[in-house]
Amino acid sequence: MTFEEARAHLGFATPRNWSIKSVLRTAPCLLGLFSIVSLIFARLMRDKPVKPASCPWYTKTEASFSDAIVTVRQMCWAEVLKQSPGHAV
Repeated sequence: MTFEEARAHLGFATPRNWSIKSVLRTAPCLLGLFSIVSLIFARLMRDKPVKPASCPWYTKTEASFSDAIVTVRQMCWAEVLKQSPGHAV
């Protein structure tokens, strides 16, 4: 499941690098990013549970990585906009 989610949301299976060293760095970096997003999301879930996104034809009982990355992105953008003068969050 980890590799499927990393492939779908982070481009794990499609490194587009020119040198062999950069290709070898891509996989560990993407798996590290997957881990960081997962850990941040777990911390956020402790403070305030996040309702998983669902469609009328498909309901989820647990959050997936796509829910995690959306939540972490929203949190990051909220922090950026807080620090930017003239923007209200």
